[in-house]
Order: sequence, then C-alpha cells, then structure tokens
Amino acid sequence: KVAGVVGRADLLCALFFQLSFLTYCKAFNKGNNRDARFSVQWVVVSLVLCAAAMLCKEQGITVLGVNAAFDVLLICNVNVYELGHRLLFRKNSPDLSEILRTGLLKRLGLMCLGGLLMLYARWRIMGTGPPAFTEVDNPASFEENIFIRIVNYNYYYSLNAWLLLCPWWLCFDWSMGCVPLIKSATDWRVVWVLLLWCVLIGLISQALCSPDSQRRR
Repeated sequence: KVAGVVGRADLLCALFFQLSFLTYCKAFNKGNNRDARFSVQWVVVSLVLCAAAMLCKEQGITVLGVNAAFDVLLICNVNVYELGHRLLFRKNSPDLSEILRTGLLKRLGLMCLGGLLMLYARWRIMGTGPPAFTEVDNPASFEENIFIRIVNYNYYYSLNAWLLLCPWWLCFDWSMGCVPLIKSATDWRVVWVLLLWCVLIGLISQALCSPDSQRRR
C-alpha cells in the first residue's frame, strides 16, 4: 500500500507537469512564433497546474524551467550562444527590441512571480523549516567523509540518468538501503560517475563550441 501511494504521487506529478507544459504551449496558438500576442490566461493556468505538480512532488516546480527554455529557444528563437558571446565580448551589441516585442519578459516575469509564490507557500506548508531526514531515508547525507558523500550523490545522478534511458527496474523509494553506498574508489560503480560527467562535458562543449548552430541546439 505504501508503494502504491508513493507511486501515485509520482504519476500525478508527471501528469500535472505535462499538462502545465501543454497549456503553456497553448498560450501561443493565437499568433505565430514571432507574434507578441499570447494568452495570459493560459500562462496562469500553466502556473496553477505547476503548483498542483509541486504539491504532489517537489520537483514538479521544475516545469517552469522547461517552459522558460521552450519560450526562449523555440518561441522567441533566441540563439543563446551568440547572444552571450556578443554581450561578453561587446561585439555588435545585439538588438533586443524584436525579442522584447514578443512579450518574453512579461511571460518570464509571470513565471518568476508564480514560482516565488509557490516556493513561499511550500515553505509555509513545511513549517518554515527544512525537512527532517533520518539516516535510513538518505544514507549518503549522513556519511562523514565528504568525498564519499559527493561520489554517492553523483552516482545517484548517473543511476537516474540511466533509468531515463532504460527504465528496466524502478523502486518506489530509494531509502532503506535500496542503493548501497559507495565506500571506496575501487568500487566499480565509480565508472558510471565518470561516464556521466564525460557525457555531460561532451554535450556542454558541443552546445557551446560547435560552429554549426543546428548542432549547438
């Protein structure tokens, strides 16, 4: 029964996450991609659905970042690499007027305001304090050696990254020793941590340094 309840929370969070993103996309149906016209009502509905996702699971609030990235990269078609390069080296100061006419700042402002209100509400619901975890809930956080703690955190990242690609086994909770701690550098699971960072560094370098704009995207 416990597994079923926790699993439902994950599913509900995923459902509201998807609905929040889809309703944000719906806000642009009134005009073309470069048009300033968009529906504020649909943006507000997206924020409400984001709040519902966050109430199911904390990570539901990350849909705001997905919406913002979708807006900047696809709706406004902003080349972040070239924009950052021009601002950093002060070469050919970019014309931001066309971007501003799309209402991007207004939408980002609404999402920032909504996100801050959600975080405040969540903080109040939690009793204005951090959650209290025990060692069985999160063993890595109670490890005294900071190096081992960091390695285990990164192993969790690599494990979840693999499950995104190949969800061949899942667990309703990662506590109670479901994932044994890495205690030494000779543990073979350290390879997954190194592989994760090699892939991330490769993707970041490709996104920032590739001369082909399509490949950077």
